[in-house]
Amino acid sequence: FDKYEGDVIISQEKIEEVIKEYSSSEDFTDDMDPYDYEHYCANQFLKCGWDEANATSGSSDQGVDVIAKKGNDYLVGQCKKYQKPVGNSAVQEVVAGMGYYGANIGVVISNAGFTNSAKKLAEANGIKLIHHSEIKNL
Repeated sequence: FDKYEGDVIISQEKIEEVIKEYSSSEDFTDDMDPYDYEHYCANQFLKCGWDEANATSGSSDQGVDVIAKKGNDYLVGQCKKYQKPVGNSAVQEVVAGMGYYGANIGVVISNAGFTNSAKKLAEANGIKLIHHSEIKNL
């Protein structure tokens, strides 16, 4: 669709281009709230060549904050911006989300590391635990 702004017609493509440009320029900051962190992580997937990536930002997301697709890979992830290491519950939510969405990759993304218990549970379930700077390695 086209949006009229005064005498100028702005196409939907132009609007999306501006939004994408703004989003991709966004850098991580310590004062980012959890909602912004989810969107930041989704944008990192797009910047790293994933075909699609979206923050779910909903109450019925089945414990998944980010969904990304690239080729035959379908990824679900939890994004945790914490002050201390992330525990088991995030891993459990990704395991449940993988089944719900039929994903073949599950990941927990954090700025703060992970507890030993979370690491063991993730290893037992094939879940990747990464810092957001490692999204490019997926």
